Amino acid sequence: VCHYEALLDAAPGRGTPRSSALPAILAFAAALTTDPRDGDRAAIDALRRAGLGGAAIVALAQLVAFLSYQLRVVAGLQAMQATPSEAAR
Repeated sequence: VCHYEALLDAAPGRGTPRSSALPAILAFAAALTTDPRDGDRAAIDALRRAGLGGAAIVALAQLVAFLSYQLRVVAGLQAMQATPSEAAR
């Protein structure tokens, strides 16, 4: 999260106030990545209270899932690279 907060600080127009929904968005993203079961009705209700609509919540969940998938692919490729291949034996 700190990495992305630094990117937000460096983004053009950084003088623009951050969305008041950002804490709820970050909490939801953290919940989905650490234990997806925590992305439950209460977590979704917190996003709604922060002002997000249904489409935005779905888009956020899809984005978190896609990023998680990308990280798993990279980890798998790194593991394959670190393991001697069958052809090398």
